[in-house]
Amino acid sequence: MAKGTEREKRDFFQAGREQVTPYKDRWRLFNAGEVFPGVTAIPRPGHTPGHSTYMVSSGNEQLLIWGDTVHVPEVQTARPEVGMDFDTDKELAIDSRRKVFDMVATDRLLITGMHLHFPGFAHLVRDGSGYRLIPEAWQHGL
Repeated sequence: MAKGTEREKRDFFQAGREQVTPYKDRWRLFNAGEVFPGVTAIPRPGHTPGHSTYMVSSGNEQLLIWGDTVHVPEVQTARPEVGMDFDTDKELAIDSRRKVFDMVATDRLLITGMHLHFPGFAHLVRDGSGYRLIPEAWQHGL
């Protein structure tokens, strides 16, 4: 924190401390691997400290919660090299984003995470030198 700019101190440290304080007596630190049955943490360095994706598995079904892999989905899926100011290591964030995109497209994974538009779930397909989001169909139930 001492090495950060005023904005970094506020956004990356102070805000984080304020957000986790209510839970400080209930957490368990982890790096990677199964965090509880059916949920596996996969570190995705480069965005913010500790950024991870989470694979949720049940039987043959999987869902990847990709967190802040993208902030502007239409731009960053088409052009994975486009970063955000919040990326603490721009090149590492680009590398992580490309790896996630490749895994999602290759394994035909269903994804969700922050900054995805309604319905909040999608698939990713290769499109030229980038990728394209295919939103999961929204189904109403009675």
